[in-house]
Amino acid sequence: MRVWFHDMPVSVRAAIEPDRSAVEELCCASDGLQAAYLFATARSHLDRELQALRPLIASNGFIWVSHPSDAGSALRAEDVASAAATHGMVERDRCAIGSDWTGVKLVVDGDAGSA
Repeated sequence: MRVWFHDMPVSVRAAIEPDRSAVEELCCASDGLQAAYLFATARSHLDRELQALRPLIASNGFIWVSHPSDAGSALRAEDVASAAATHGMVERDRCAIGSDWTGVKLVVDGDAGSA
């Protein structure tokens, strides 16, 4: 699987050990990307990244977006879902990434464009 990681904290990289997994880590996002893993703390940053990534993601690809778990964070799961919808994507899963981050898995909305 071809994966691009963006703004991943060192502590998370150490926990998931991407170099020891069966993934090909890309140095930059490119067309046909199977997976991307973003870390974002602000909606504006997330919007920019999703706008750039959306056309590059393979039709069966996905994007994990991690945001701070802190209730007072400027970016919450609802904001991630809203940003995803703006870019033709939907939430498929959530998980905790340690105690500091929450992950939201986004996929291309199969209903987008059909009406």
